[in-house]
Amino acid sequence: MGKKPGQVVLFSFPKTNLKSGKLRPALLIEKLPGPHDDWLICMITSRF
Repeated sequence: MGKKPGQVVLFSFPKTNLKSGKLRPALLIEKLPGPHDDWLICMITSRF
């Protein structure tokens, strides 16, 4: 199954030390141009 804009995925967001992270939900916004599988994403959280 391919990725599509609007899809919710799990993404490893790094902590401030950039050494570790946690899987968090993210919304795929748009695939970026180029040969790599780079996406513009938005982190989803329940905190305000």
